[in-house]
Amino acid sequence: LLEPVLLLGKERFAGVDIRVRVKGGGHVAQIYAIRQSISKALVAYYQKCE
Repeated sequence: LLEPVLLLGKERFAGVDIRVRVKGGGHVAQIYAIRQSISKALVAYYQKCE
């Protein structure tokens, strides 16, 4: 789950609040889904703001 944070740096996460709910699948599949959704959301957020 920390890959997006490590790639962008902690300073870019300072003003971002992230909440994720997952349903179904196994634990590993849920973790991959959370990681992918965070990455997609951050890309969309920073493309919109910059």
